[in-house]
Amino acid sequence: MDIKSGLYEVENMINLPDHPFLYKDNYYIKQYNNDVFSHLCENKVALSSKILIISGLLGTLLLGGGIFLGFIVVPYFVTEKIWEMKVLKEHTEQWDLFLKIPFPFTFKVHIFDVQNPDEVLQGETPVVKETGPYVYKVYKWNSDIEWNDTDTISYYTYMRFEFDKEASSPLSEEDTLTILNTPYNSMLLTVEATQPSALTMMDGVSPGVFGENDGLFIKVKVKDYLFDGLRMCVNMGKDGGFAAGMVCKQIVAQLEKTKNMRIVNNTILFANIHYKNNTHLGRFTIKSGINNRKETGNLILYNELPYTSTWLGENSLCNKIRGVTTIFPVSVEKNMVFEAFAEDVCR
Repeated sequence: MDIKSGLYEVENMINLPDHPFLYKDNYYIKQYNNDVFSHLCENKVALSSKILIISGLLGTLLLGGGIFLGFIVVPYFVTEKIWEMKVLKEHTEQWDLFLKIPFPFTFKVHIFDVQNPDEVLQGETPVVKETGPYVYKVYKWNSDIEWNDTDTISYYTYMRFEFDKEASSPLSEEDTLTILNTPYNSMLLTVEATQPSALTMMDGVSPGVFGENDGLFIKVKVKDYLFDGLRMCVNMGKDGGFAAGMVCKQIVAQLEKTKNMRIVNNTILFANIHYKNNTHLGRFTIKSGINNRKETGNLILYNELPYTSTWLGENSLCNKIRGVTTIFPVSVEKNMVFEAFAEDVCR
């Protein structure tokens, strides 16, 4: 029986107001009970205050610790782990990705189909229709890999284009379009710039040079225009006469500087993207990141040279070989600038 319930029983047992002694004892009991309750309440309030203070301190520490772990410690270790995964080392997952990218890239081609070629030749404004996209899957891999030392790697990057029928539908590589005859137009511009007086001779020479693809506008299949090639200088132009043969010899002399032309069976073929298909465009040398992980994938040489000769100034900043390749920094931010080297543009 606690004090409170005991008090209730005492009050009921001696409920005789005219009995002075009992009334006095009842008063003492009630007074004692009130003092006990006051003391207990004071202790309870003090204890509650201490608990609140301790809880507040613990909560503050936990909050601060959580913020420290969540915004400093955890990101640091995550970044460190990602950097470890990015460094190029043999027999690692990153090395396997470096050897061969496991998925294809998507390459889309749009071609302007000239709707009024005859009218254009009469001086009218061209009317063109954008046709596409012709979609290709591009597979990439690195080969002929050589470790120069513990921190630099040299290799060739190869590409293979595969026509994606499903993504291109209803378009097809067999589609025939009317386009500007690029090699024919280039020859006209070259003659005009070097020997303007010879332009009048072009009508008699061009059929022997270009054959079935003679004229400022020609009808071509998409796959021929992009990959298989447009035929010109058949039998090196010998069947077209002396003048055609001389023109073809000059074209052959410039083939090393021209990416879009090649010789097959004594015939020159012109194609826009064939030079990229199943081949490489030069040898890269990059940092592996073993000595400095933040340099992983940084390009330092192209064809064994630190500079190109594209721009004025032998060792100018514009000619310097630099940029990221297949590996990007870990902490990519919105306003970061990445330099890239495109071998078919920068060389």
